[in-house]
Amino acid sequence: MSWLLFALLGINLWAIVNIIDKNVVSKRVKSPLTALIIGNIPALFYGLIAFFIARAFSIEGFFIGIGWAFILLLYYKALSLDEASKIVALYSLTPIVVSILAFVFLGEAFGPEKYIGIIFIVLGAMLISMKKLGKFTFSKALPIMLLTVVVYGIMIVLMKSAIDAQGFIPIFTGMEFGIFLGTFSLMTIGKYRKEVKKAKKKTFLLLFFGSMFGVSGLLSIMIALSMGPASLISAIEQTQALFLLFYIIILTHLKPHIIKEDITRGSLMIKVVAILMMIVGAVVVGS
Repeated sequence: MSWLLFALLGINLWAIVNIIDKNVVSKRVKSPLTALIIGNIPALFYGLIAFFIARAFSIEGFFIGIGWAFILLLYYKALSLDEASKIVALYSLTPIVVSILAFVFLGEAFGPEKYIGIIFIVLGAMLISMKKLGKFTFSKALPIMLLTVVVYGIMIVLMKSAIDAQGFIPIFTGMEFGIFLGTFSLMTIGKYRKEVKKAKKKTFLLLFFGSMFGVSGLLSIMIALSMGPASLISAIEQTQALFLLFYIIILTHLKPHIIKEDITRGSLMIKVVAILMMIVGAVVVGS
């Protein structure tokens, strides 16, 4: 079960990245694409380090990295539309996609009890994405997140298959180059190039530290994928929303200038119930 420790380490590092990203998108840049470009410039650096140390590169990893860049683009856009705790919680829809794909392509089991888990996940996703309880008006970020989890689920299965065949280091190296190319190519659009140049030094530093936490989290998840089943690891990843909510509660009270969310008793109860429903569903689907 050592893969579990790597999976938990990865999601906690990503929870920290979520807080940094939300702060930058909400307070420091005009466009979420600007944050995406700046935050992934270091990917070239990480890819070069991995290549010169291991002398390993995977073309499959490169294309997975381009897909990952698309996921990040959707993620930053969603963050600009709603609270970080809600956006991350909606990733709990991913195990549905992963389990179906893992059954078809990797031969991982898909039993009838998983439908109960799917119901829990969908109900939790509906609950946490509602703007107001009892009214069927959903967050603007919901359609974006539905697309995100489909692409993310595909990437997880592709990553698992590629890691099993080649090991995680060549895949990681290829991914970092793919992420860099996929995001930095946006600099060809004049508007975003100007915004990147105007960004303050503190914004660059925050996103650089965020990228360090993010790449460390990615490495941890990839190590976990090299040791354990994709569907179960995808399910464990969904506890990230709970860890993130815990960090947000602390920061909202102590450092609201960093991140602040609605944590009134009613709102907090809805978030906790929805996240727990999605975690239970994700574990059932992934088990």
